[in-house]
Amino acid sequence: MTELDLIVSAIKNIQRYAELSGGRFSTLTDSLKIATLFCNDEGKIVSINQQALKLLHASSDSALKLQLGDVFIQVGIDLVERMREQPTGLGKNPIDCVLVDVRGARFRVSILVQPLDIFDTGAAHAMIIFVPESKRADLHHALARSGSTFDYLSNFLLLAQEAERKRIASDLHDGLGQVLTMLKFRVEDALIRLNADKIQETEAILKEVVVQLRGSVGEVRRISTELRPSMLDDLGLLPTLHWYCRQFEAAHSGTSVTLDAKIKEDLIPIPIKLPAFRMIQEATTNIAKHARAKNVFIYIRAQNNGFLVGIVDDGVGFDAERLTSGAACLLGVGINSMRERVEASQGAFRIRSQAGVGTAISAIWGAKPDDFQWTGAWSLEGLSLSSANTQPLDLDLTH
Repeated sequence: MTELDLIVSAIKNIQRYAELSGGRFSTLTDSLKIATLFCNDEGKIVSINQQALKLLHASSDSALKLQLGDVFIQVGIDLVERMREQPTGLGKNPIDCVLVDVRGARFRVSILVQPLDIFDTGAAHAMIIFVPESKRADLHHALARSGSTFDYLSNFLLLAQEAERKRIASDLHDGLGQVLTMLKFRVEDALIRLNADKIQETEAILKEVVVQLRGSVGEVRRISTELRPSMLDDLGLLPTLHWYCRQFEAAHSGTSVTLDAKIKEDLIPIPIKLPAFRMIQEATTNIAKHARAKNVFIYIRAQNNGFLVGIVDDGVGFDAERLTSGAACLLGVGINSMRERVEASQGAFRIRSQAGVGTAISAIWGAKPDDFQWTGAWSLEGLSLSSANTQPLDLDLTH
């Protein structure tokens, strides 16, 4: 699975201009270095990403004055006719053509034209991916491998995992690796001075090395904790969450975190401790990045013969129905990551949010999905977690 597979599968499954032209998808295509543009039924370019601008050596303003015939000679005008007369025939096979940048330079490319569902006047009628001729075979393979929505989501999450591995590798190489290299030279310097009977200088260097080694040990612990907190195995979920909440508050001084755990550690099934912790970790990370919340409430309960975990905040909220359903759900990586972790461990995942009110996320393990209900209010205002006041959740992500 490659980045090109991901993008091709995305446009095959989404096909909505409003979704594909949004900031999330544009950022994704740029980060994966995939050139894309949108055009209307007259062949005018109406939107273009940064990677495509680089290939065209154009500014955004100059690119939006171009027609397909200006960019893709030989086939640009023909594409416009086909979009008008036979739009369903597009997108089945890549097309080889010549691209002309704004300087007049020409080079061969392969393009994939995907017709879009039109919901608003003036929207784009097609999305075009174009790659250098050297990646022509990759484009054909990506088209052949483009599968269902679920295939796309799995690929997206796989890329997210790969990005996390790259981040950890970067931490090891750029952070810890460089420190250890520097310490190696310092120790060698100390040995040279020791052989020259410069005892005091050697002692001073080794004292500095000890201080720096302590910092390196802390860095190793940080990386290790991000991979899997050792205290999760040594002490259990509840002590780990108490530690994590303290760390979170220390890192985000404007946010207060309350942990309410009405369950004994030995009643929490071992297989779900890690997915439960990761769900809380991902949810609070999203809160720190996007919610601007002042208060976060985390609760853990035994409910309906199962194990319930929830996170509620009083942040800015969002349109949960839009982000977690239909095409847009494919772009909510953090939310989908939580859902995948929960469902992979045989749990059920729920989310509610409303702009200006906040967000509530819950997961339950060991109970039937139909038994999964929100306990009390779903926002922090008037939050009541008594089991006597329950209401069914109106947004179900289990299907």
